[in-house]
Amino acid sequence: GCMAKEAGGNPMADWLLRQGYLFDYLISAAALIINSMVPTVKLKTLQRFQIINDTDTAYPFKDSTISNTVLYILSILFPFVVFLVGLGINRNLVIFHHAMLSLLEGWALTTGFKQWMNLVGRYRPDFQDRLARGDSSEIDDGHNSYPSGHAAYMFVAMTIIAWYLISLTGVLARPARFNFPLALVCISPLVLSTFVAVTRPADHKHHFSDINAGSFIGLACGTFAFLLNFHSPLDEHRCGEPKLRGADPAGDPAAGKQEPMAERPLQRDEA
Repeated sequence: GCMAKEAGGNPMADWLLRQGYLFDYLISAAALIINSMVPTVKLKTLQRFQIINDTDTAYPFKDSTISNTVLYILSILFPFVVFLVGLGINRNLVIFHHAMLSLLEGWALTTGFKQWMNLVGRYRPDFQDRLARGDSSEIDDGHNSYPSGHAAYMFVAMTIIAWYLISLTGVLARPARFNFPLALVCISPLVLSTFVAVTRPADHKHHFSDINAGSFIGLACGTFAFLLNFHSPLDEHRCGEPKLRGADPAGDPAAGKQEPMAERPLQRDEA
């Protein structure tokens, strides 16, 4: 089995070390910490020239429709639940592991782009009202309009879920009956990320160009992270297969060559 016990050691730890996944976890965790602590916290954002009576920053302050807490539930906990349900269906721990690793690496990449780009210091649409309110933390946060973090974090998570569903169902590689309805189900997470993104200009937290940039960052980082760990969703023979790195957890160096799977998860009737 994928996690067969080896003599003389912990099979999971040995697998993580042999295939290098432990280093992926450590590097991703370090990137998340650095990206969260250094830009906009240890470094000051650019103090941009402010036009007096600029109507682009004169919107009233509003509470967010999607709070940060809800954002993290949707972009971290929800994908975990989806992958956990997938594990219950396909009984494949390696697929579950690679999906979660894709999410972690996607987040690490996205925070890198989003947090460091925030240093450009673009004012939020409600910046003038923040000045009037006088809360220093609100004023500091008012320089972080570009790009949108809500859009970036939702799109990286939902993009990975969408590719996960597309790969395991084979809608792009092995089209069958009812393919279009199934494809709509697979990309439905992107509807949720789009909804969250468009709440940001509605709440006067971002300009439309901010959410466009954040959405692109999330889409690109999510796709890149997924393809790091899974074969192409367009590959008729290997879509849905996790990529291994030269040795399987049971210690067979030839297993990394990965012959096409004889039995595929979530099989559908071929047309």
